[in-house]
Amino acid sequence: MGYGAGPVRLEGVIDRVGRDYFDLAAVVPGEPRRSVHVTGVSSIPFAALAAIRSPLLRDM
Repeated sequence: MGYGAGPVRLEGVIDRVGRDYFDLAAVVPGEPRRSVHVTGVSSIPFAALAAIRSPLLRDM
């Protein structure tokens, strides 16, 4: 990703939160957030964030 990349959808678990960003850990849906299950981490500035959505209970 870079500036001007356009909308991107990421899925994962919020891992760490800073003053102006958060880290999103990529895990297989339904897996608990454990270091062995994390396949990648993305740092996302709050200024670039458009929306956050939690899965519906029926989707879990």
